[in-house]
Amino acid sequence: MNPDDSLRGRLRQLFGLPSKLEATKSAVLDDQRCSGDRVGTWRCLCGHLNTILHLAGRNTHPLGLLQCRGCPLVWHPNITPTFTSQRLNITSQTIVSNAANDTRIVSRPRNPASQHIYVCLGHGCGLSWRTDIKREWLSGNKRHILLLGGKRGKLHCDCGMKIFEPGEYEIFEIEERFDDRLAASAALGAGGGEKRRGEDQ
Repeated sequence: MNPDDSLRGRLRQLFGLPSKLEATKSAVLDDQRCSGDRVGTWRCLCGHLNTILHLAGRNTHPLGLLQCRGCPLVWHPNITPTFTSQRLNITSQTIVSNAANDTRIVSRPRNPASQHIYVCLGHGCGLSWRTDIKREWLSGNKRHILLLGGKRGKLHCDCGMKIFEPGEYEIFEIEERFDDRLAASAALGAGGGEKRRGEDQ
């Protein structure tokens, strides 16, 4: 589905407004220029080397836009990205196969603090989306499912592609490296010790 073929899309065209996807891309690129943290690269089939930028916190699009800056192509799972971040561990997440063919189901996260990122592979898109993991019970079994933005009702990417359409998306898992978490804990512990020593003087 092309969003510009919808009534809303036709109205945007009529009034000379950018499509929903174009508006989102523009905002994401602005965010990446202002506060993106370089975490890796990927090389497009056209040969252009693209930078992967991470937007921290609860940003709706944590890996920004995975579309080539040299041509209209988007990143594809057949292209192996190179992740160089010393702070974050970024890995591809395998979707669990199940009888109901529910592609939202994922394995139980190894680290509860990790973040799952949905990347739309729709033509000309490449938007990444923050997801939330919800635990739910079905027929007496507990499962973990992904919700874009924590909303079960969100059914389409801004490009018009139906979300969780088999073969049209990829999931990345992002977690802080253990050494960094350990160092942060040690620093907090050391700070507390110094404070106590200061209080004793």
